Amino acid sequence: MLLRRGMTKADANDGRVRHAPPVSPPPHAGPPGSSREVRRTRRERVIWGARLDTGAAVLDCIVLDISARGARLRFGAPVAVPESATLHLRDGRRFEARRCWSHGTLVGLEFLAPGAALQADEAIARRARAALEALHRAGPAAWLPMLREERFFGDDTLRQAAEAAEVAHAHLAKALGPHAGAGA
Repeated sequence: MLLRRGMTKADANDGRVRHAPPVSPPPHAGPPGSSREVRRTRRERVIWGARLDTGAAVLDCIVLDISARGARLRFGAPVAVPESATLHLRDGRRFEARRCWSHGTLVGLEFLAPGAALQADEAIARRARAALEALHRAGPAAWLPMLREERFFGDDTLRQAAEAAEVAHAHLAKALGPHAGAGA
């Protein structure tokens, strides 16, 4: 008895050749780990708080990973997400999206404006650079020498606050630098 691809023993025994219909992969991505998972862009693993506005409700969720084309979300309980929704990240970015798949508490979204995440990242870097420049312009270098010259007006509390502000200014500039990119 010769079994060909797609045949069962019963098929071979009755003498007729039967083939299973060809299976083509779906054009969209499936849940993570499924055989249907297809990615055009690399996802960045994150754990960010976010909200998904479905039009009927605003749902709290966690972004588990994100790319320029979409995101994978986790909710506290299984939810029915409509075909389209808006994802709001805590840093102010928002993405109009289409639900690609849903499995229990996990939902996969495709952004309707691919590349919007990259454009938003560039806008955040521009705002961070502007904040860093403003911090330097109005920093302690402008007011600390005057206070020192006046010996903090004899106020020890003012001296301590000014010195703490100077240290905080240095920490803020250091922390803001990486967000402003290489041009800062």
